[in-house]
Amino acid sequence: MAAFPGGILFVPASLILAAKDEDELAGMLAHAIAHVASRDGARQATRAQLMDIAMPAPYMGGWTMELGLLRMWRKRELDADRLAASKMAAAGYDPGALARYLDREQASYDEYSPKMYSMLPRRAQRIEAIQSVIDTLPARTYPARDAFSAFQEQVRRLTVGRY
Repeated sequence: MAAFPGGILFVPASLILAAKDEDELAGMLAHAIAHVASRDGARQATRAQLMDIAMPAPYMGGWTMELGLLRMWRKRELDADRLAASKMAAAGYDPGALARYLDREQASYDEYSPKMYSMLPRRAQRIEAIQSVIDTLPARTYPARDAFSAFQEQVRRLTVGRY
């Protein structure tokens, strides 16, 4: 999924098909909206432009600067996870669904991506961040939604041969 400055979200069919239920899809949408609301993309682009204008990379720390930006982006991912979890609960979606989706879908990424060069925090960190929000919420049950499988089937028909 991609979130663009100004609030535009690109939701690929593969995300819709990978979600096990509506709550998981809502979690990923909430995560992307959290990035837009926090203006993460705009902030990152501005910071990169300022560094390019100010001084060439070797004089500013080269790889050290790049690794610092990656650490900062990982922090923003965790912040977006936390915000998404709280907003999901407020909207009546199970925030645990975001943790379930990340646990399943980020597994191969963690396996093949060296931690130091990754834009994403490790799965365990993300799940812990989401769980920390869930622990502060009042206990409640979330309704089952049964229309999602019909929606996925429509997406499957539209994307025959692509996924």
